[in-house]
Amino acid sequence: MNYEDEMKELVFKAYDYDDAGKYSLAVPLLEKAASIARENNDILNEMYCKFDLIKVYIFSGQGKKGIITFFWCVAQMEKGYTNDEVVYQVLWEYKYILSNMVEYIAIPSEKINETFEKMKKLYLENNLSLSPYYSLKVRACRSGIDDGTSIEEYYKKWITSSVDDRYEDCKACTINKKVNYHIFMGDYKRALQESEDIINRRFECGEVPDTTFADFLIPAYSLGEYELAEEFHRKGLRLVNGDEDCIMYVSAHIMYLSITNIEKGIEVFQKNYPNLFKSENDEDNMWFNAASFALFSNLQKKDVQKIKLKISKKSPIYSQSEYDVIKLKEFFEEEARRFMDGFDKRNGNTVVSDELKRYLKVCGC
Repeated sequence: MNYEDEMKELVFKAYDYDDAGKYSLAVPLLEKAASIARENNDILNEMYCKFDLIKVYIFSGQGKKGIITFFWCVAQMEKGYTNDEVVYQVLWEYKYILSNMVEYIAIPSEKINETFEKMKKLYLENNLSLSPYYSLKVRACRSGIDDGTSIEEYYKKWITSSVDDRYEDCKACTINKKVNYHIFMGDYKRALQESEDIINRRFECGEVPDTTFADFLIPAYSLGEYELAEEFHRKGLRLVNGDEDCIMYVSAHIMYLSITNIEKGIEVFQKNYPNLFKSENDEDNMWFNAASFALFSNLQKKDVQKIKLKISKKSPIYSQSEYDVIKLKEFFEEEARRFMDGFDKRNGNTVVSDELKRYLKVCGC
């Protein structure tokens, strides 16, 4: 078997794991394929393998590797290793990368905005619609990345831009992004209206409606739609509970349970807390810590002082005996605050902390 056949065989095996919860299994296969291409000085095939790697890195919680790999591919393209397929992949991968870059405190807002401008330039050079660019700008604004243009203006540009199906998200993801915008803006009723086709499962994909159910828990509860919130929880938790790639969505369920069913919330916390130590995503980690703070804060309000928990020895709060509820509350509050302060400092604004505080207020914190 020549090296190209060996490489292709690994790539095809990796495609068997192109599904939520399985992406991590594709990583070693694609890394090996890229290594084979590199050993044979085959830059283009190495790039093709790494384009596949970017996706599985990001969806398996290894966003930093995905970002580094993407910029390596861009550098090779700029050196002249390019063709129509390479350009197509870079144009598409910008979407994965920019939606991920905003979630890491260590990546300066200047670097994020610079990457946005490179994306915009490449799209314009190829006579493509800027719809994906504007969509990502809306996402970045929600994470506090400011370039002087408001989120409302970017949203308007996005929904009024022409569409090029080659670079657009699937229908379910597009609707979900609109829903997230309205939730962020505090227009929960409009968000519910927009989400009808997702909730009814007319449109769905690998991530939607899993993410939508989680996104709506606190907003639905805030509207007094208690039965609807419980339905979202019942349908959504089983889709994400225990999945290390779904920490953000599990966090929403823990927040909801901190109000409605603390005992169940503690069960979900214990099942998912070990995944926090596998996560490098600052935004995910911030929300999980905040949700845990809400959980133990509300447990303290019930005059519970000590609690038995099964917590990993990797945890800085691990104990062989019972856990002090006040200390648990204080620990997770401090951790959440550390991430909030980090995002606010990076962004030069309080967009991230303001949104999180809005959710914690609903939880009674």
